[in-house]
Amino acid sequence: MFFLCLPWGHQHVGSRPDLAVIYERTTDLPTRCPLDVETFIHEALTKRKSSLIPFAIVNQSVAEMVRYLKRHCSQSRSTAYLYIWSVHQYCVWRGADPDQLVAECFSDDELPDRKALLLEARRLDDYVGALQSEGYSPGHIANCMKAVKALFRTSGLNLELPYKLHKYVVSKDRAPTPEEIARLIEVTI
Repeated sequence: MFFLCLPWGHQHVGSRPDLAVIYERTTDLPTRCPLDVETFIHEALTKRKSSLIPFAIVNQSVAEMVRYLKRHCSQSRSTAYLYIWSVHQYCVWRGADPDQLVAECFSDDELPDRKALLLEARRLDDYVGALQSEGYSPGHIANCMKAVKALFRTSGLNLELPYKLHKYVVSKDRAPTPEEIARLIEVTI
């Protein structure tokens, strides 16, 4: 039997149905954000949005997401900033903190709650609609969804929308017309 231990007490077992599965939260795991992750959060947010530093460090689910980005992805501070900001915006829209959102998707026996995940996916779809109505580009919306889904994934939950978000270009590049080029030349002379 193999377990993939996730931080803050979640455990996930490989996909072998013949194995007994035990999921539990343990209280002996550290709840403090690891020092390297805390430093990475400070580096990512200090110049851009320092007010988000406590949000990222205090909420264990966000700190775990950043830990994943730092240790297993590109280590990009820009990506960390974008993901933290996107998760924060979603939490403001939902009126809940990220740890609360993650906790709501686990049942009383600490298993992922399928109904709660479906409800959260529906809420995430409503958030997509809200962002669209505010005029955000499809690329921006897709990046926000990636961040929110990463928050749940790094907490041991699989949050999926029933469709894929496509990043298509809203404004098309075009070559200037000969008349526009002539006007530019006249202005510069």
